[in-house]
Amino acid sequence: QKRGHEVQVWIANPADNLPAGVKAICRPWERRLLPLDMLADWTDWRHRGSIHALADVTRQQFDVMHIHSVSGGWMSLKALREACDRVPSVWTFHDEWAVTNGFICDLTGRVPRKEVLQEIQSLGRWLGRSPYHDNWKNRSVGRLLDRFAPRRPVLVAPSKHMLSLIEKSPRFAGSKSVHINNGVSLLEEPARKIDRQQARQAWNIPQDRPVVLMVAAHLHDVHKGIRRGLQAIRKLPVSLKPVVLLLGKNADALREHLPGLDVVTGYAGDSAELARAYRAADVTLIPSLGDNFPFVALESLACHTSICAFHIGGLKEIIGDNQRGLAASPYNVDELSRHLQSLLEDAPLRSRLADAGQSWVETHCSLAGQIQQLEATYQRAIDTFQ
Repeated sequence: QKRGHEVQVWIANPADNLPAGVKAICRPWERRLLPLDMLADWTDWRHRGSIHALADVTRQQFDVMHIHSVSGGWMSLKALREACDRVPSVWTFHDEWAVTNGFICDLTGRVPRKEVLQEIQSLGRWLGRSPYHDNWKNRSVGRLLDRFAPRRPVLVAPSKHMLSLIEKSPRFAGSKSVHINNGVSLLEEPARKIDRQQARQAWNIPQDRPVVLMVAAHLHDVHKGIRRGLQAIRKLPVSLKPVVLLLGKNADALREHLPGLDVVTGYAGDSAELARAYRAADVTLIPSLGDNFPFVALESLACHTSICAFHIGGLKEIIGDNQRGLAASPYNVDELSRHLQSLLEDAPLRSRLADAGQSWVETHCSLAGQIQQLEATYQRAIDTFQ
């Protein structure tokens, strides 16, 4: 809107005090039908709110439609595909949902299904239904995607890793795709350069101890790999005794997995608080089992805090050849722990990697640059629409 565009944002469920231009399109009773997602390819008809809303999408109303998250059993893919046949559209792939059988992250052949099921705290655990491996529910989602995945949009990949998955997918053969890095809004946050001692005071962290940060909106999501991250921390020499800062929902529940260590937990409510968390840390540990182009890595580097991760997905592009962080072989916890130890013990190494990482993020991941590329992609979608 600041750039002269008229924008409508559609979300699933009603909420209090929605900003102007934001509209919830699902009917209140649709949540009761969510179990029908087990038969996704037979029950697309249940999404009455999105079917009704998308039926009104025309070129008289909209120049372009930008698709973001359509997973989660809240939107009719058939209605979305029909809307994309009427209106130029762009679709950003934030995860692997659309190029797989509905997996946020496909761990097939990488992490044993049995191991994943042990970490799932839901009915799916007892049904033997891992959301990261092949099963009857995900095959149903795959059939739905094969039937109704929109094929007219220009497809946006935030990482070269995701671009490769799109280009290899028969589901999107013939579709146009483009690589656009995520833009980092934290680059515009003054607190990203706050003094580290002040940042530690804000989080009540001792000044004379190494600090390891792990952060995610949902720390218990299996693909975030927090269990392996905790293992890597526990393998550190006793002499290091880092303070561990855990940010995310239900972070307190992880304290018991780090006996003998000082653990600080919380949830960053705004960008300034988040920036202070990155500045309070010596290293941000990102033990993801699969990831696209994670904001946690970009934000940490924007705040000049070094990162340690597995060499997977879009993290390969962010870290490079250990130029902007240290990456361990997937999913080698011993190696990850050794890299973490190296960073905690070697301040010049941390600083050198953080220098390179911050410069790279500032150059390649500005929010203004992402918006400019998206605008060009919108125009491309409009110009090539037939």
